Amino acid sequence: MGTQNKKNKRNLITTIIIVVLLVLGFSGFYLNFTRKNKHLDNKQDISQNEDSIDRLVCDRTTRLDNDPNIDRALSLIYERLTEYGEDDSLFPPQLVNCIKVEVKNIKNDTGAEGYFDENNENIKPNYYPIMIDDWENFFADDLSTALLLVHEITHVQQYIDSYNASIDPNFPDYLKAAFKRETKSGCLDNEVFAYKNQLKFILKLKDEEKKSIDYRVLADENLHSQLEILKSLKDSLADLSIRGSCEIYDNDCINRYIHMRIYDLLRDSGKYDEQCGVYEGSYIGE
Repeated sequence: MGTQNKKNKRNLITTIIIVVLLVLGFSGFYLNFTRKNKHLDNKQDISQNEDSIDRLVCDRTTRLDNDPNIDRALSLIYERLTEYGEDDSLFPPQLVNCIKVEVKNIKNDTGAEGYFDENNENIKPNYYPIMIDDWENFFADDLSTALLLVHEITHVQQYIDSYNASIDPNFPDYLKAAFKRETKSGCLDNEVFAYKNQLKFILKLKDEEKKSIDYRVLADENLHSQLEILKSLKDSLADLSIRGSCEIYDNDCINRYIHMRIYDLLRDSGKYDEQCGVYEGSYIGE
């Protein structure tokens, strides 16, 4: 009976998580919506010639040279985002072609498995460098590496959107400020979007790939760091409190609820205090 109860509980939690992830899949976040806006696409009549604005783009049709482990993970991301037609709800799939991943020993110095440095002087159209830890790369499987890269590529797209908005003279100033997110809370919001994209990416995996992740999260005592984070996010979302907060079909409410649960988890962990502490303001609920 105890085993059956555990199984029922696990099935209930799995059902809740599936509902949560489906909401994430249907609820595009703000940056993606604005990217599709006619104004960003310069489809409006404007007095300044579009060619005079040095926008950041990615129009490569082949991937940059990368370590074989990295290239397989980038290929996996592209395949899953284009399997049923091109899906840019995370970021444009073509962006993987412009990602250059440098593999170095960074975790000892930074504590991070990977990062995108928007102040990197090598950033240019069709070339966006990401750094990941060599130890993590050596022991990671393609799924774990893909999850890490989805997170960092989300930050690349955030930077592209922010930069392009900042140099566009026709882009409203209040939206430019929103894109920059140069506050302590805005910094953490960017991380929330990146983690939500990781969860949304899992939705797009094949069944056996999902089973592989689920089994490892449940049974592996030495989880890869990316799966540890995923487990924490799932544990945070796998309760019934959402029922008392939102109607079952209110996707906007559920998406806000999910966003704040992840926000609270990251805030309380202190993981981003150093990174976001350089900005003014405070976290929500601080």
